[in-house]
Amino acid sequence: MPEKQHWDFTMKIKYFIPNFFTAASLVVGFLSINASSEGNFVLASWLIALSIFCDGFDGKVARLLNASSRFGAEFDSMSDFVAFGVAPGFLVYKLGLNHMSFLGFTAVIIYVLAGAIRLVRFNLKNYDLDNKHPFEGLPIPGAAGMLASLYLFMNKFFPYANINGLLIIVTFLVAFLMVSNFEFLTIEHKNNYRAFKIFRAVFMVFIIISLAFFPNAIFFGVFALYVTVNTIRGGLFHKNNNIENEVKFND
Repeated sequence: MPEKQHWDFTMKIKYFIPNFFTAASLVVGFLSINASSEGNFVLASWLIALSIFCDGFDGKVARLLNASSRFGAEFDSMSDFVAFGVAPGFLVYKLGLNHMSFLGFTAVIIYVLAGAIRLVRFNLKNYDLDNKHPFEGLPIPGAAGMLASLYLFMNKFFPYANINGLLIIVTFLVAFLMVSNFEFLTIEHKNNYRAFKIFRAVFMVFIIISLAFFPNAIFFGVFALYVTVNTIRGGLFHKNNNIENEVKFND
C-alpha cells in the first residue's frame, strides 16, 4: 500500500509541474490586464513577455516528463486566451485605440476573436506535439509578443510619438495572420542539417546575451523578424500551392 501511495504521489507531481507553468502564464496574463487598467503599460507589456516565457515551458516539460494530457492541452488553451488574447487586446485598447472610437474598438475585438479561433483551430488539428510541424497561421503567443514588443520599442526609442495608427495597423495584421493559412515555422522546427542546428544554437545564445543589454530592441526585433520572415515564406508557399492545385485541376 505505501508503494502505491508513493507511486500516486509521484504521478501527481509529474503532471503538476507542466500545469504549474501553464497556471503561471495565466496568472501573469491577469496581472498584465491589471497593470494596463492602472496605466502601467511598460509593466503590462513585460508581463506579457514573462507569460510567453512561462508558456514556452509547459509543453516542453510535459514532453520531457512524458506527462502530456488532454487536461493539460485544454488548460493551456484557456491560459493562452487570457494571456495572449485578452491581455494584449486590453493593452492596445488602453494605449490609445480607445480614443479611435469604432475603428479602435473593432480592431481589438477582431484581434481577440482571431486569437480564439486560432486556439480552437489548433486544438481541432490535434497536432502531434512530439513533432514540430509548421503551424497554420501565426501562433497566438507570437501575435501577443508582436504587440507588446512594439509598444516597448516605440516607448523606449520614440517616447513622444503618436503610435495609435501603427498600433491599429499591426493589430489588424496579426489578427489576419492568426486566422490565415500561412505556414509558420518554430525555432524548434526539425532540420537535419548540422549547419542549421549550429546556427540555431548560436542565435539563441546571442538573443539571451543581448536581452540583458538591449531588452526592448531585442524583444521587438525577434518578434518582428519572426512575423516578417514567416509571413513572406507563408505567402510564397501558399501562392505556390494555389498554382500547383490549379495546374492539377486543369490537367
